[in-house]
Amino acid sequence: VEGEPILPPAPFAGEGEPVQSGLPGLPAPAAQLSLGIGAAEKAQSELLRLKEAFFSAEPEQRSRLRAQIQAKEREIVLRHLGERIEDLQTRVSRIARKGAQVNWRGMQREKRQIERLAAQMARLEDLRAQVQSGELPYFLPRLHFFEVFREKGGFDIVIANPPYVRMELIKEQKAELKAAYPDVFDGRADLYVYFYARGLDLLHDGGMLAFISSNKFMRARYGRKLRDFLSQKSTLQVLIDFGDLPVFEATAYPCIVIVRNALPKEGHQPLVLDVNEMEVLEQLESKVLDLGWRLPQPAFTAREWTLQPPDVLALLNKLRAAGRPLADVVDGKFYRGVVTGLNEAFVIDAATRQRLIDEDPRSAEIIKPWLRGRDVKRWRVDWANLYIIFTYHGVDISQYPAIEAHLKSYRERLEQRATSANHAWYELQQPQMGIYPEFEKPKIVYPEFAPQPTFGYDLGDKYFISNKLYVIPTDDLFILGILNSGVMAFLLPHICSLIRGDYIEFRATYLGQAPIPAASSSERTAIEGLVQQLLNLRGEGPQVTALEQELNARVYRLFGLTKEEVRVVEGFLE
Repeated sequence: VEGEPILPPAPFAGEGEPVQSGLPGLPAPAAQLSLGIGAAEKAQSELLRLKEAFFSAEPEQRSRLRAQIQAKEREIVLRHLGERIEDLQTRVSRIARKGAQVNWRGMQREKRQIERLAAQMARLEDLRAQVQSGELPYFLPRLHFFEVFREKGGFDIVIANPPYVRMELIKEQKAELKAAYPDVFDGRADLYVYFYARGLDLLHDGGMLAFISSNKFMRARYGRKLRDFLSQKSTLQVLIDFGDLPVFEATAYPCIVIVRNALPKEGHQPLVLDVNEMEVLEQLESKVLDLGWRLPQPAFTAREWTLQPPDVLALLNKLRAAGRPLADVVDGKFYRGVVTGLNEAFVIDAATRQRLIDEDPRSAEIIKPWLRGRDVKRWRVDWANLYIIFTYHGVDISQYPAIEAHLKSYRERLEQRATSANHAWYELQQPQMGIYPEFEKPKIVYPEFAPQPTFGYDLGDKYFISNKLYVIPTDDLFILGILNSGVMAFLLPHICSLIRGDYIEFRATYLGQAPIPAASSSERTAIEGLVQQLLNLRGEGPQVTALEQELNARVYRLFGLTKEEVRVVEGFLE
């Protein structure tokens, strides 16, 4: 609990079973059993006697027996906590004696160790006080159901809907989670990820885990270790993805995962279904059997999980192998836009810009054309004649008196920004220092979220962009053509995370995997010419359809797609 084992290492292990730590994932000392063999066996016998009496007792006797069971459980925990505290005190005393002998010279590491041990003792003392004051403050399966672990090694089945708590709310527990669940830990993982490891830990060999959880782990970077853990250490039985269907009132992006706590056998094929219609929920059991398909377990690795029929999965794998990842092609240069912290203060219209320049001509130096997420469309940018006051970190605001006067009317609100301690009140919250010079170069511009590939191009207008946009600083129109092609419209929804309304999240983690195929100079020239025409047309008008069809045909050939594979792609896009 909170990083501290509060049970003896293995007070209830069955004969021949390995010693277990009180905290799953933490090994117990091999040569020591905290309660002592005799004490552990006595506690086990007394608890077993009380539980057997409880289940055979008359209703009026159960209240008394329940209290005795709870008291015995508290006794076990308190005894172990006392031993833990005594052990820590002994370690502190040992270090203190050594330090006193040398007047603590050269013992900075030991001083820090004493501080850590003191903090650990304080946590244990607080926990002991909680236990002494009444009931156990935590649910301890290995204690409350010790007979299950003694006789079977764990539960037959664990069923849960783990809480969806975002990682920002568990920052204080990250060190403990890393120690307890190293096989699945990621610093950006949400809480439900650790419930998978905990659930499997509570099963006996061959036991079943059935979870309804967020599907984000299937594609998110933070789910990589969990995906690898489940695919390598368990037998996947059933995977059902509901995408953004409103299964629950909250936007949860749910999935059902059923796995067996056993290594997968050769040739095993889990049953898979991607649910797109609410009607399926009304007869889920039969629909899974009727509509689902089988995929070999080796298809599930640490890489993103894609729940698609075998022919679609084969095509996705072919596409991904047919070119260099975009991240390699552009040297990982995917840049997010500026975070102002208060758009109302920094984003201005053309009239306000002109007024500030009239008051002080130097204002023009730090007023830049501004793009919002809604301003970027496929093949075009619809600038709304907005500007940003670009007060970067370190700007000498006294050199721009008109701008300083304008921002002063917002000062109180600017000082209340979450990061106000890190910058002056008149500075942007995140001006993307070191990156913003790229905004003034030719660049591909795209929104963070869109229902389809929506890549525009800024040839030379030098737009600065909001944090709802990203840029790839390149003037390569071939790349732009590939990104806006039908192949990417098919591929990206399968490798990117999806949100409500089938919007694609174009995070660099996902987009960077998009394959860019090799092309001869003549093919590149042809595709660049088509892209230039589409840019000139701004993606609008009767000619666009024919131009995009020709673009798609050329891209299909670059990826080596067969007629049947083209039908799969275009069927998906209908």
